[in-house]
Amino acid sequence: MGHSRRFRCLYWAVSLSALWFAGGGVNVDVVGRLFAEESGGGALVVSPPAQGGGLESALPAATADQARRVDDLRKEREHLERALTGRMQRLDDSGAGGREPERQVDRCVEGDCKNGQGVLLYTNGEKYSGGFRNGLPHGEGTIHYVNGDWMTSRWQDGKRYGVARKHLMFASYYAERDRRIAELRKRQAELAAKSAPVPPPQPESLPATALDKIRKAQAEGRNGCIDGDCTSGEGIFIYDKGDTYVGQWQDGTKHGTGRYTFKAGDWYQGGWNHDRKEGPGVYYFAEVGQRIEATWKSDLKHGSGQIVQRDGRRVKARWEEGKRVE
Repeated sequence: MGHSRRFRCLYWAVSLSALWFAGGGVNVDVVGRLFAEESGGGALVVSPPAQGGGLESALPAATADQARRVDDLRKEREHLERALTGRMQRLDDSGAGGREPERQVDRCVEGDCKNGQGVLLYTNGEKYSGGFRNGLPHGEGTIHYVNGDWMTSRWQDGKRYGVARKHLMFASYYAERDRRIAELRKRQAELAAKSAPVPPPQPESLPATALDKIRKAQAEGRNGCIDGDCTSGEGIFIYDKGDTYVGQWQDGTKHGTGRYTFKAGDWYQGGWNHDRKEGPGVYYFAEVGQRIEATWKSDLKHGSGQIVQRDGRRVKARWEEGKRVE
């Protein structure tokens, strides 16, 4: 029995009950035939009352008010029947024998997306604009992602190949963020260095007489060789830019051992070979309080050594031709 037929049988049963309780007369034979037609041959059995000749004799005659109520119930039943019949029809149409639900597909929103230039909008929100062949991206084209990024590349039968140029929507934001983080870390390192315990000042490593001569000459505005033999011997030399050298000389060049002090406060003390740092030596950075104890070759750090931090920590290191390798 189909859905509609079962519901109509139910409607007749409800209507019969409504007529019964409304006090209206019911013809059992008529109702039985209608039920049989609706149910496809089923029988309706109504038990008669214990006494009397039938159902109609068991109920009083319908009054005018009861007749109106019966008519209202009949109209309501017909309205419900039409509504539920339409509902059952829609359920049947959506079943295995009905229509397939509409599926979302990629849409060509501009140009020729088959064999030519066009713009294809994918169901996931991404968009491709460029060349097509046989309905697939082919040639040069750009794909726009949902988050705003886009990428331009070469395509062949729907597959990307070659070098791609990609633009990140938030690339400038990330670059600015990284720059600010680097600045913050730098300030934190500076604060940590200032708050670290400061070791005793580095010794001047110069005799007091040499310091006095340098200060006197600087006060008088004198430059050049202010004391000793600055050609082949030992002497003190003040350069025009304010740097000083106290040590050994040969042929007018720094040669042997000596100390070169920069105007900014940095200094190097160790071996020299004709104006080039050579052999063991110490280079001190005044601004950060760090010194490097290493071996020099042709003015470059070369070999094993160590880095001494402001707080006294020592880190072993090794250089090759001025480049640190470990």
